[in-house]
Amino acid sequence: MMKNIIRSIFTILGLAVFASSTFASHLEGHLLFTAKMTGDQEVPAVVTDAVGVGSFSLNEDRDELCINIAVNNLSGPITAAHIHSGAVGVNGDPVVNVSTGITGNQIMYSVSGAELTTELIAMLINGEVYLNIHTDANPGGEIRGQITLETDWSFVADASGSEEVPMVITDAQGLGVFTLSKNQSMINYQFIADGLSGVITGAHLHIAAAGETGDVEENLTMDIMGNSIVGNFVPSELLLEKLMSNEVYLNVHTDENPGGEIRAQLSMKAFAFDAWLNGEQEVPAVMTDAMGVASLSISATLDTLWYDVMASGLSDEITGAHIHEAVAGESGDVIIGLTDDIAGNRIQGMITGADLTADMINTLLHGEGYLNLHTDLNPGGEIRGQVYRLAREGYTSLVNAEQEVTASTSTGYGSGIVSIDRNQSNVHFMYVVGNLEGPVTAAHFHNAAADVDGDVIFNLSSFFTGGATEDAAFGYWTNEDMDSPFSATQSLMFRNEAVYVNLHSDLNPSGEIRGQVDRGMGCYDAPTLGLENIDLENVISVYPNPFTNSLNINLNQSVETGSLEIRNMTGAIVYQETIGNQNSTMQIDLSNLERGLYVVYAMSEKEIVAVQKITKF
Repeated sequence: MMKNIIRSIFTILGLAVFASSTFASHLEGHLLFTAKMTGDQEVPAVVTDAVGVGSFSLNEDRDELCINIAVNNLSGPITAAHIHSGAVGVNGDPVVNVSTGITGNQIMYSVSGAELTTELIAMLINGEVYLNIHTDANPGGEIRGQITLETDWSFVADASGSEEVPMVITDAQGLGVFTLSKNQSMINYQFIADGLSGVITGAHLHIAAAGETGDVEENLTMDIMGNSIVGNFVPSELLLEKLMSNEVYLNVHTDENPGGEIRAQLSMKAFAFDAWLNGEQEVPAVMTDAMGVASLSISATLDTLWYDVMASGLSDEITGAHIHEAVAGESGDVIIGLTDDIAGNRIQGMITGADLTADMINTLLHGEGYLNLHTDLNPGGEIRGQVYRLAREGYTSLVNAEQEVTASTSTGYGSGIVSIDRNQSNVHFMYVVGNLEGPVTAAHFHNAAADVDGDVIFNLSSFFTGGATEDAAFGYWTNEDMDSPFSATQSLMFRNEAVYVNLHSDLNPSGEIRGQVDRGMGCYDAPTLGLENIDLENVISVYPNPFTNSLNINLNQSVETGSLEIRNMTGAIVYQETIGNQNSTMQIDLSNLERGLYVVYAMSEKEIVAVQKITKF
């Protein structure tokens, strides 16, 4: 009994948290995709100690994909790297060649223009592409990783009597959204039924495929509140396994139908959004016991929005339904009308093609859209719910010695990712580092802006366990961490770009390499260095590009005395020469540089007058 009371208390608290702690300011319009690379994902598997991590940030305009990759412990230098089409366990053709971005064991590349197709974006959203790293010893690929969206998972239950075994003749229906955290530690759910023959007497999750019956795996009965079932639980390993194979169903019981009146198979939704509707979210608040739940999803091709809304306990029939543009607590204009799709207390439909604009999608990605259901008694809206995405807020890190406040002489490198869930309850992190001067002795997240030292907010040391100069960390920082629980306070630090990762070694006890956790796109080129891209055609010409050993640079117009600099993608200067105020031509020997991306800067004493990215083969 005490366990059930505690569970009910946490259910009520969970609703309050869901309604109040999710912020539009927590969400940006870009999407983060990631890949963890290992040899056992190759087909056939490769025995290797190598590991890698890749971040793929798609900007809000969906016209640039920024790629940042770090690997270590390879059998030899990277000879090629590609994004291939293919599901897990399947080999496919290359669709993007990122080899020109190779610099040692790091790869930085930007996909844009004709190379960034609608088909590529759809494959990224659907998880239908993988990253493959090739070496001489393993020309078919030494390590590989599926590229997937950083997201929690959404499973939708569309319940009816026709799903029961045997079928139940009833007009009753129900809709539920079950969200599984990325670390698979918790399932939160909201379910609403309408038109049942009587009160809900029981509710359970069973294990079986559609059309079959199976054993109860989770009892939800204690979370029944009228026509709704709301709560959370820690899933069993069996439930997790069967969820992913569409073999879990919800069964809702009544006195008239003790074996189950309505049933629904839990079905995974990709690129999902949802909303929990009540009167408290109206502006001003409406006193009502009515509530609603909504499931929304956007197609991988970004041209269709599906929506499914269920309400219960309204004062009368729904007279209007819309998606408005505004953050929680504010009112805004209608951007999508749902009124034509009202059928009793259910609203199902879609908008597609030109009717679904990029601005509408971005409104939802930012958490700045809300569902509003109107009645005659409450023409301004009786219940309302903010629409939030399941895709996590994405951050990236480039890690090197130059970012240490007292820079070390290390040539160590690394990169990583951070993602935060919409309720700001946990952090997912992945980091890969290499070429250190000694094994990692400690590692932490610190609270400070770039170029400033700050306090430790989370200890990462136990996640770096390689005991060598090549290491990696993969894990979660959650609100259940006993020493330093993650909360909205730390989430704000990340949003303010005031968190950095610092790795210590014996030779560098205060820090050997460091990386700011960047909320931006992760394209580590001129903008990351605080510079603006400038069209340099009228100032200088750079050719050939890409180049092999030498680079020609023509000064096309007078430039005040200054300098010409070439920097690598960490910002380190690899070539520098004084330039005068006359037109001239230079041929520069860059045969000593490794393959990869670099940036050319033409600078006067007062300002930067030209910036251009170049690639060495």
